[in-house]
Amino acid sequence: MELSNLEKLGLCSSKELTRESLRYLAHAAFPNLKTLELSHQAKISDHGLKLLRNRRFQALRKLVLQGCESLESVDFLIEGKWSDLTELDLSDCAALTQINGVAAGSLEKLEVLGLEGCTGIKNLSMLCLGGLPSLKEVVVRGCDSNAVAKLRTEARSRMPGLILAD
Repeated sequence: MELSNLEKLGLCSSKELTRESLRYLAHAAFPNLKTLELSHQAKISDHGLKLLRNRRFQALRKLVLQGCESLESVDFLIEGKWSDLTELDLSDCAALTQINGVAAGSLEKLEVLGLEGCTGIKNLSMLCLGGLPSLKEVVVRGCDSNAVAKLRTEARSRMPGLILAD
């Protein structure tokens, strides 16, 4: 199936979006899709999101996974075709405990990273974010205060232009 003119797809607040739904989505063709919003999905996990790492989303610039309560990591970014993402919103993913996949992925164009309310992340360091040369802003409101303080200290010397919105 090809939806060649679709630029934004929002599948939000569904309790029924499962791994099988993501498999179907992965096989559809969206050559002009710029924004994919899968917010507030109870069943989406890193394992399910790995199904989306293909070339069918080559125009994707913004991925919103806000409030996906089963998302524990972002390792799906490591092997995927996400190199053109400029914005990644992981806000309110309470089960998210690490973001190492963000730095390990090929996200050279990522400018904005939303981590607001990600209380499970205890290590926010430049090791996690240092491989993101285009990063301009990280939203850290509601994150672990010690992790934010550490990131703020490291960012002053290593990425002085980085905005930490808290």
